[in-house]
Amino acid sequence: MKCPCCGQEMPRPEDQEAAAEFDLFWQAYPRKQAKKDAVKAWRQTTARRPEFPVLMRALVAASTTDDWQKANGSYVPYAASWLRGERWNDQLGLSGVAAVGPASAPSLWRRLTLLLPESEFKIVVMRWTMARWVELDLVISLTTPGMGEAALLNCWPDLCRIAAEYDVTLKME
Repeated sequence: MKCPCCGQEMPRPEDQEAAAEFDLFWQAYPRKQAKKDAVKAWRQTTARRPEFPVLMRALVAASTTDDWQKANGSYVPYAASWLRGERWNDQLGLSGVAAVGPASAPSLWRRLTLLLPESEFKIVVMRWTMARWVELDLVISLTTPGMGEAALLNCWPDLCRIAAEYDVTLKME
C-alpha cells in the first residue's frame, strides 16, 4: 500500500506486528548473534510457526534445559537455527526443572517475566525481584523491601498462570 501523500510504500499492519513480535523474541533469546539471519529465518518460518505465545513458551522451556544452561550458554543454537529447525516442537517440558538447582531459578524467573503482557509493571517486576528454589517451588522475593511490591502484586495472577503452564509453582516470600 502506498502513502497517498508521498507515494512511498507503507508497512502493512501485519508486517509491523511481525516486527514487534520478532523484537520480543530477540529480546528473550539468550544468544544475541547473527540477528540478520534470525530476521530472515523469522520471515521464512511465518507460515509454520505457532502463535506467538506458544512460541515464547517453547523458548522459555528450551532456555531452562541443561544444554542451554551449561558452559555459559555455549550450546544455545543460533536463533535462526532454532527457528528453521522448528525447535518449538521439541518435547522438553519444565517438569522437574527444580532439580537443575538454585542457579537456574533466576534464569527461569527472568524468562517467565518476559512472557508477561507489556505494562509499566513488567520492568519493575524484572528489576526489583529475585527467585530461588525451595524444594519444588520457585520462591519470589523483593530485592529491596517495599520496592516493586505493588507491581509484583499487580502481575502475580499472570505470573502464576504462566508458571502453571510449565508445571512450576510460584510462591511469594
